[in-house]
Amino acid sequence: MAPLKLGIVGTGLIAGVIGQAASSVAEVVVTAVASRRPESAQEFAAKMSIPHVFNTWQELVESPEVDAVYVATPTSVKEEVCCSAAKHGKHVLGDKPFGDLASLERVIATVRDGGVVFMDATHFSHHPRTSKVKDWIREGKIGRPTDIRTSIFFPLMHEKHTDIRFNPEKEPRGAAADVLWYSLRAIIEFLDLDPSATVKQMRGSVVRDEDTNAVIRGGGYVEFSSGQTSSFHYGYNAGVVHMELDIIGDQRMLNLNDFLLDWKNSFAFNHPDHVVGFTWRTGMAYPKEFEYIAANDSDVPQTVHLVRNFAALVSNPSSTKVQDAMDKALRTQSLLDHYWECVTHS
Repeated sequence: MAPLKLGIVGTGLIAGVIGQAASSVAEVVVTAVASRRPESAQEFAAKMSIPHVFNTWQELVESPEVDAVYVATPTSVKEEVCCSAAKHGKHVLGDKPFGDLASLERVIATVRDGGVVFMDATHFSHHPRTSKVKDWIREGKIGRPTDIRTSIFFPLMHEKHTDIRFNPEKEPRGAAADVLWYSLRAIIEFLDLDPSATVKQMRGSVVRDEDTNAVIRGGGYVEFSSGQTSSFHYGYNAGVVHMELDIIGDQRMLNLNDFLLDWKNSFAFNHPDHVVGFTWRTGMAYPKEFEYIAANDSDVPQTVHLVRNFAALVSNPSSTKVQDAMDKALRTQSLLDHYWECVTHS
């Protein structure tokens, strides 16, 4: 089977990360790139040996040299690019977040009408460790999962005058979408919610930067009709990277201190000797009694697994995994909208 021809719209940091990951996947070849700044597209293409450079994303999605499109644009234009790609018969890998639930629903409706595949590009969902943690939860090794706690911070304030995350016109919800998405996806991945569970109550608050008016920090709490809960804190204005996840069950708990970008070989870290895994705790155990569980297959970066899994969906569009991927995106965005409604109308 011929490799999937992937075009990339956008030339930012994450576009480069996915482009580099795709170069390690035999089933995929990056054939094209487009950017609103043609010089950036030319530089990006030269660095990654991409043969086709387009001055507009419209040209890229129309090109026969492209089978699928990775959309790494600002949130403000993401729906338009995703929908146009789908209308031109291209499969869509969309970087998170999305404008709102209605926007994402329109994207997915267009994808379905076009008979193509959609997946959001949430990196940690594709890490082999995530699969192992979910297996442990299904096997009852923490009992019934009752609570998810996340804390995600990055020291980014020094970039506020150059980074689009701090531009409310391009990223209207700032950190309350860009970072919070991961906390809410952790709920979907690990809390093992019953499909009938609904949001019983949600509370939260945000902090805005005085200069840019961007959301730079926030926190919240959600309780579901099942009685399960989650609390979360996130932001750009800490002086340290913090990526903590606690999965608390009624018998034991699991902890990951790098659940977003593993310390070993994510795009932000490169520590080959680090053993990727999670901590298993029970009862009144103190730190020396905690058990560290190594994850499998962690030599390959999670972004490579992401691209490989996207290619697998494209090769088998009738798989139930295609619907599962869309459902995860919709459920994550739905929680994000609940939170945004809470913090903007409280």
